[in-house]
Amino acid sequence: MKYSKYALIGIVLIAFFTSGFFFLVMYKNGISTLSHVTQDWGAFGSYIGGIVAPFASLIAGILIYQSLKADTYYRKLELVRESLLRLDSEFYKLLTNPTHIQFDNGTNVSLEKLIILISNNKVTLTDDYEHTLLRFLQNLAIISRSIEHYLFLMDSFDANVRDRDWLINTEKSYWMYRYAKISHRLETIYGIEKINEIFTEEQLSSARYLGFISK
Repeated sequence: MKYSKYALIGIVLIAFFTSGFFFLVMYKNGISTLSHVTQDWGAFGSYIGGIVAPFASLIAGILIYQSLKADTYYRKLELVRESLLRLDSEFYKLLTNPTHIQFDNGTNVSLEKLIILISNNKVTLTDDYEHTLLRFLQNLAIISRSIEHYLFLMDSFDANVRDRDWLINTEKSYWMYRYAKISHRLETIYGIEKINEIFTEEQLSSARYLGFISK
């Protein structure tokens, strides 16, 4: 839409200056009145069309290229989003499914519940629990990087700036709501030093950007 508007303005300006140049030459040659001969106006139309048409064709080609580029980018964005949602589905299932953790009394709890209990000092962090939690932290690092990459693609998409910023902030708020609280509890359990050991520098930057860990 933005490029179409600029293209229309460009064509109008080219036609305007081309016509102005034509009438200026007429005036300098002593012709101060408009012709009443149809053939003269036909020649004028051919003159304008001969100059404007190449520019219009060039602009049309640019618009077609921009349209194909936007369509390719949109498809890439959709593929990244689909992959991210599949990853999120499995990751969230691992977090909330109550069959992964079993206490000695036979009670099944979710990983999310286990993290809450450990962070509240109601359950002791055993070696088995720590292995499970560290694996979860590794997965959190992966999904953090994936989410930021998706948001970066959205930010680079050529769209209305106001709508784009609103959409990015909405997406970011969703992911913060989904994982920030539980990741902060993990930070309470292990401390930022341990998280720095598990996360790569890029993953750490992504997690901070998303509010998953403290800055």
